Amino acid sequence: MAATVRLISLVLLFLVAPLVQAQDESAGADVPAAAETQLPEETPQPEAVVEETGPADDTLAESAEVSRDVVLVLDNSGSMRKNDPQSLAPAAVEKFIQELDPASRVALLIFDEDVTLVQDFINVESGRDQLLGSLDAIDYSGQYTDSPAGHRTGALCTQKRHP
Repeated sequence: MAATVRLISLVLLFLVAPLVQAQDESAGADVPAAAETQLPEETPQPEAVVEETGPADDTLAESAEVSRDVVLVLDNSGSMRKNDPQSLAPAAVEKFIQELDPASRVALLIFDEDVTLVQDFINVESGRDQLLGSLDAIDYSGQYTDSPAGHRTGALCTQKRHP
């Protein structure tokens, strides 16, 4: 499951990096390609603090067809102000959500020194507005970056959903 969360993080990186690169190229800056970016290896960390701020979407019956469950794990630390100075991540996530099968469910986690479950799994079709509204929580205000805790918590969310 951690590989799935890492893959989703990489997908978001691939969505955001070309936007940032295009912006920087127009300003004459040279930005490395997203494919060259390496995620750090996970190291054991104490259990993450998860604050639930969005309700789960239980409107789908367990027998209903679900295309996939996606956990978006986004860095909300202050260092992102430098890495994403134009705050392109929310727009990239919005585009990603728009491209998902309507039967999919999405959860949103943000991390800095803590991990916050901003939106528990919600059906993309019926909860699109609520999900997109939850992107307002991305403000790059955290003091530290605990990537391993964010990825681990994302994996735990999928394991909780699919034991």
